Amino acid sequence: MIIKISFIVCTHNGDCRISKTLRSIVDQKFQSQFTVEVIVVDNASTDDTERVATEFLKSSGVEFRVVCEQTPGLSAARMTGFKSSCGDIMVLVDDDNELKPDFAQQACELVQEFPECGIFGGLNTEVCDVPFPDWFQTHKHSFACGPLWHKAEDDVTETKGYVFGAGMVLRGDAVQTLLSTGWTPASSDRKGQSLSSGGDVELCIAMRMLGYRIRYSERLQLNHWMTKERLSFEYLVRLYRGFYSCPELAFYNEANFETRRPLRSDLAVELFTLAKCYLMFRSAVRKHPHLAAERASWLGRAQATVANRIGAGRRADIVRKRTAILRTHTANSPPATDQIKP
Repeated sequence: MIIKISFIVCTHNGDCRISKTLRSIVDQKFQSQFTVEVIVVDNASTDDTERVATEFLKSSGVEFRVVCEQTPGLSAARMTGFKSSCGDIMVLVDDDNELKPDFAQQACELVQEFPECGIFGGLNTEVCDVPFPDWFQTHKHSFACGPLWHKAEDDVTETKGYVFGAGMVLRGDAVQTLLSTGWTPASSDRKGQSLSSGGDVELCIAMRMLGYRIRYSERLQLNHWMTKERLSFEYLVRLYRGFYSCPELAFYNEANFETRRPLRSDLAVELFTLAKCYLMFRSAVRKHPHLAAERASWLGRAQATVANRIGAGRRADIVRKRTAILRTHTANSPPATDQIKP
């Protein structure tokens, strides 16, 4: 049996960076017997992304498709990628990622070694043409970079509970099971210039509800390219505003799982958030420059907290419907954990 790997590259206005990402895919080094397909999902781009991707992949000789998803948002783009793919293994790749040459080989081995896992994630290393500011090391996880767990390899289903969406590896049959339920994500994730997030966490929650496990392994590695524009306090404010602008994740977690650090959206937490942000602003950043990044992160969180009070009931209803879909399927069908063999 030849294993098929689908690389799903979601992009929005990525004509200036996607070639490097695609090059890292077509240059993968294989030992096991498998074939590759590349699915580029053009998410409402207004530049030459479609042309650049098509021309590059035509010259590469790999099987590929370029599909368009006009609904803005990374979650919508990923769902379109899933529906357009037929791989035994699926890999989510952002248009600013550069996979290490053995990524596909390692993904294949992990899926075979741990058939109970539906999702795998690895180590993303930050790369930039300019030096990183001092505060970046503290906040690098917010940029989907750095070690996600204190062990180089571990089952994180009941601990961390998720892995980064950039470089996420999924079992193809697990994805098909999820699609067959009719489930759709409640969070839009990144959308144009909006830095809303949570799509990767929601996807992991859905897989956990279907009975699959989540595994972190630093055998999966990629470079995550940053532009200098992203290394500013203004961007950090927007980033944290996006992190806390998806209360649906709190509704999922409170309804279905007991974790070490459950997400909550009650009034006490919101008041604490606003109070801490206020105190941060009273600090003289010129006298305490190390607080500037923390102040930026709390400002983004406070802005999102206020916005989340609007329509909270409607959002909770949306999650309840999605939870009911997954619970019904889980009750009727246990997860498939057949080993994928070459």
